[in-house]
Amino acid sequence: MTYQTLTHIPSAMTQRPYIPTYLWDNPHAKAIVHIVHGMSEHAQRYEKIANYLQKNGYLVVAHDHISHGPLAKEHNRLGYFGSNNASYFLVEDMHHVYAEIHNQYPDLPYFMLSHSMGAYLTRIYMQTYSQELAGVLLSGTNAYTPLSLLGVGLSPILNDFRPDTYNYTIHRQLFQTGLPDTSTNSNKLMNLWTKPSPEQTVDWPLIGFVFTNNGFAELIKIVHQATRPGWLRTVDPNLPIAIFTGRNDPLVNKGKETAKLAKSFARHQFADVSFYTFENRGHEIYMYGGTDIVFNYTKEWLDRQLNKNTARKN
Repeated sequence: MTYQTLTHIPSAMTQRPYIPTYLWDNPHAKAIVHIVHGMSEHAQRYEKIANYLQKNGYLVVAHDHISHGPLAKEHNRLGYFGSNNASYFLVEDMHHVYAEIHNQYPDLPYFMLSHSMGAYLTRIYMQTYSQELAGVLLSGTNAYTPLSLLGVGLSPILNDFRPDTYNYTIHRQLFQTGLPDTSTNSNKLMNLWTKPSPEQTVDWPLIGFVFTNNGFAELIKIVHQATRPGWLRTVDPNLPIAIFTGRNDPLVNKGKETAKLAKSFARHQFADVSFYTFENRGHEIYMYGGTDIVFNYTKEWLDRQLNKNTARKN
């Protein structure tokens, strides 16, 4: 299956020429799924799950975040947001994509499928735009993270001191050996939280690139904004939520932090919350071999939500 590349959606950040957007169209689509990718990767990396959902009746859209993807590479902006208010521009770009696709298909329910940094951004998005969505799937995200403690003190320092310098120290502290060894400018794959299948290749430098001081400063603020106390107060409690994790994911304490997140939705009286842990999978549950169970779970959850909507209308 093929996708279309869209270059006409304007970015909220005026310095950015456009939002690189990828559309897996389906003339018989029953709903829209918007994939929101994570840190140090890009939207086209999710082509496999996009193709799967497209074949199963969904229109899929994905976009590259600011400082990610081929456009950022072309302009030497990988890992550099170029703003001290990146969360605003990142979330508004998500909404620009939503507005464009929703305007074309106003009758189709609109879901978001978000991973890692993308899940934190979606949690910020939900605080303003939750009533526009039919459901949200979150993976690789915490109820709370110690990064939030650094938000007030460290972020201004990083943004003021050589903001466009790549910070390998923070990179190593956060991920240890969890990303490609970009310091040697090589394709050598280090342990990416789960053993890759033999055919997996590293799309360096679009995957695993190191963030700049500005990138890490804004990431810290994004995580803080997404996890701070009371972040759920403005989110529609009728919004269906699916939260899932890999049992071996160290970034969410092997699923324990994700389970706490599911409980926080329940405490806030959300009507429809699903939580699932995938055994023998790491942080990147949509990648590498053995993804069938993850893809099936995703599709079945989406199908259930559509069936519930149909039942309510009848």
